[in-house]
Amino acid sequence: CEARPGGAKNCCGGSMRARCKGPAGPPPCHYSSRRCMTGIPDSSDRTCCPKECGRCGGPGCETLPGGAARCCPDSIWKECEGEGSGPPCMYGQRLSFAIPKAKWEETRELRRVNYKHTSFAPMLPGERVTYIYDNESEYYGQYSTAFFGVTMKKWGWDCMRHYEIILSGCIPYFLGIDDIPEDALAS
Repeated sequence: CEARPGGAKNCCGGSMRARCKGPAGPPPCHYSSRRCMTGIPDSSDRTCCPKECGRCGGPGCETLPGGAARCCPDSIWKECEGEGSGPPCMYGQRLSFAIPKAKWEETRELRRVNYKHTSFAPMLPGERVTYIYDNESEYYGQYSTAFFGVTMKKWGWDCMRHYEIILSGCIPYFLGIDDIPEDALAS
């Protein structure tokens, strides 16, 4: 790209510092992603604020036109529906989940295949009558006897339940898997 007319500064993506303001640029500029084309992305490109804010996040964002609910990423909880979803919204989750190594080691026995005797674990997200476990051991145990554990989106696509199912030696069975955004459940 540096050999093109205009040189590296105007032709190579890594050299262009200005973010494109819309589908037509203006060049030279770069598109950080196809997200938030109708608003202003925050510095992490994970939250989309309305253009009326003037910027997305940063010190004093609560004083911008639109206030905290529309201009401060930490106050925006609506999930963006797609690449060009309208603001204010956020892409993916802000939280990260993990199983501590000590917990993984402590529960090793749960992941033995010869414990399996049913296709699906009895606990179903959202079905309160199946929330019958009094302690962590019983909860993990019901997953360890099944090949699959039903899970789904609640507040967001990523949640601790997915990891608990895996910890117990079970395979997560996602309801609505075709609706999972491309950048969800990714590190």
